[in-house]
Amino acid sequence: REATGLKQQDFAAAVGVSYELVKSWETKRRHPTGAARKLLLLLQGNPLIINLLKVV
Repeated sequence: REATGLKQQDFAAAVGVSYELVKSWETKRRHPTGAARKLLLLLQGNPLIINLLKVV
């Protein structure tokens, strides 16, 4: 998320999850699974993909 330059709330909205879930990922209380994990791996490789998500 930090590589995208977005706040937790904005990142959560862009990827379609709650702010609380993003916060729990970042504090290691929960780990992303399934489609969320795949999306986060894509974003890790190319943070600019977030710009495509913000328009959807």
